[in-house]
Amino acid sequence: MTGDERGFVLRTLGHPVLTGPQGAVGGLRRKDLALLAYLCVEGTRPHSRARLAALLWGDSPEGKARHSLTQALGRVMRAAGSGALAVERDSVRATGAVACDAEWLLAGGGLLDELLTLYDGPFLEGFEAGFGSEDFGEWADARRAELRNAAVRWLEGTGAAAEAAGDWPLALRIGERGTQVDPVHEAAHRRVLRALHESGERNRALRHYQEFARWLDEEVGGQPDPETLALVEHIRASTAVPTPAAPPSPDASRVDEPVEAEDPAETLEPRELEKPAESIGTADPAQTTISGNAAADPDPAGRPDDGPAPAAPPAGPHTPPRRASRDTGSPRWAALWLLAGALTVVLVQTVAGALVGPPREPIGHGETLQAMKGGPVYLAFGETLWRYPDDATLDRCLGGWRQRIRRVRTLPDWPRRTLLSVTTHPWQGSKAAVVGDHPELPTQYVAVGCVLAPVPDPPTFRAVFGHTDWNRSDREADSLLRASPHIAQAAAYPVRASGTLIRGAGGEVKWVVYHGGALVATARLLKTYCRSPAEAVRVSDAEYAYYRAFAALPPADPQCHAAADCPPGTM
Repeated sequence: MTGDERGFVLRTLGHPVLTGPQGAVGGLRRKDLALLAYLCVEGTRPHSRARLAALLWGDSPEGKARHSLTQALGRVMRAAGSGALAVERDSVRATGAVACDAEWLLAGGGLLDELLTLYDGPFLEGFEAGFGSEDFGEWADARRAELRNAAVRWLEGTGAAAEAAGDWPLALRIGERGTQVDPVHEAAHRRVLRALHESGERNRALRHYQEFARWLDEEVGGQPDPETLALVEHIRASTAVPTPAAPPSPDASRVDEPVEAEDPAETLEPRELEKPAESIGTADPAQTTISGNAAADPDPAGRPDDGPAPAAPPAGPHTPPRRASRDTGSPRWAALWLLAGALTVVLVQTVAGALVGPPREPIGHGETLQAMKGGPVYLAFGETLWRYPDDATLDRCLGGWRQRIRRVRTLPDWPRRTLLSVTTHPWQGSKAAVVGDHPELPTQYVAVGCVLAPVPDPPTFRAVFGHTDWNRSDREADSLLRASPHIAQAAAYPVRASGTLIRGAGGEVKWVVYHGGALVATARLLKTYCRSPAEAVRVSDAEYAYYRAFAALPPADPQCHAAADCPPGTM
């Protein structure tokens, strides 16, 4: 079906967007989209208003949360039609009038072309509903993994059917999409190899394998499966054809004969450039007219120090004048080759600089990095690359803002470790109090982003959490905490949550990334996040300087265009 025939469609694979017969539908805030996504993906079963209010407005009093829910339901029905939801006094459910790509993926079916096109990324990729929606974030994390696995299973089934039918172009499309959904899923890479091989594109298949093996070694530190290696050997063996020996050239016996230029100022002939290296400069001395510096133009002033130049033999009526052969081993020609090589390097560097632009600032602590060619995402901190173990941890640690990932040509040559996962350590990637189990050193930490900051004193703990009852903190093994990225020594300033805006004496604003690190923020950039400099907390000059700004805040992607839909204080 086309979009017009289907009516309203909620796309959740990638960044969420609601489309209708006339295109993208506006007027929805982030929590409106989150509410619609939850109701559509959960099917047509009813949900209590109390549950929906706590799901997205968990930080608000119950009465205010219910009022916010009512307002959001009204906006959703105005945007998607009054028949999109069935709203009762105490419950709400989706009617199925709004189609959802996540439902198509879970159901499978005959929407092959559309699913291949619509799977732009993981479920609700880079989407954060905002403050008070922690429960929604946990639900989205679980659904994201479920939908990714469903996509892999669906692609495996349809890909196997395409191969059985001999439809190799379709098998190639499915395999390539599978490598995008899960880059380390080797079954998809093998499908690409088979499809290219069966289509007669041997070299392209081998290049795909080489690129995948290189990526796997550099980014994951692994090797291809034996099944993949066996397939590659089969491709090489089944398509290798012995190369027949080239027939002898009729002029083979003259390969060492000197090549004469028509004019001394001419450049080397192409046949000279193609001459084997071992034949250059090895011609019979009796056949070589001028070698070394003798090929240079004679000095009109004479060369008394060098003696008279040798006389040329007389030219008879049928004897063509002898011409100087080019000796590429002479110092003059060597200098010309070096000069040409240097000019080429300068030209390449100039062109590359124009295309790439000025060099980026060096990588700073707290930045999130990913190689341009893809692969795992890392947190650069403490001269170490900390790999995010899963999408749930990545989204939690970045606060849902994947546009903060910096793409780099090459990753720094630092040791690599793996962050803890939010699936087993719920405090990771959020503002939470954590205490170790050491009997003598119960170090108290607060998680800010993916970095642990030791709490310097009880007043700071109270300022952050509103109490000083450390027994309410998450307890973890002290050895595990000390093996996590953390600030070595925290100054006695309040530990501010990631995303907090602070203002200095001159009016400058920084966006807190972790305790001690920040990004430079301007009003123009903050506007893209629906944030305002007016939200910034005025801090002392010492604390403002303590938060070292290592980079500029990147613009939000997608940007917030409707300021009225994002009141100050939302993110």
